[in-house]
Amino acid sequence: MKVLKRATVTLLVLYFITSMVYMVYQYKANNLASLSKGTLVLTVPSPRNDRILRLYEIRNTGMLTSPYSIRGEVEFEDGTKKTIYYQDSTSASEGEWVNNYTVVINNIPLNIWGSSYQLRMRPEYNQR
Repeated sequence: MKVLKRATVTLLVLYFITSMVYMVYQYKANNLASLSKGTLVLTVPSPRNDRILRLYEIRNTGMLTSPYSIRGEVEFEDGTKKTIYYQDSTSASEGEWVNNYTVVINNIPLNIWGSSYQLRMRPEYNQR
């Protein structure tokens, strides 16, 4: 009986630890704010010059298809920054403003107030 109780407690502790590790992994994988900064490759001011779109190239280590990713960030006039775009396995870095609220990054239109795009190696990360 003592062995069964000890085995049950051990399994519960392992389950708890595994669950916590998985939750941290999912948070990091789905959170655009946790991405590396990268090297600045493009800066585009908004039509009214009150916001700035910046594209960064992130050097990936261990990637089989492409060693680069692109991260897009908007800086608002108060200095706050918001990452709105991330794409794995590309070094294409085209960006432009359509109007003061919409940008197009690598042919993906995004509203800076609500849209974000992240294309990662796994299909479930597409268009969140």
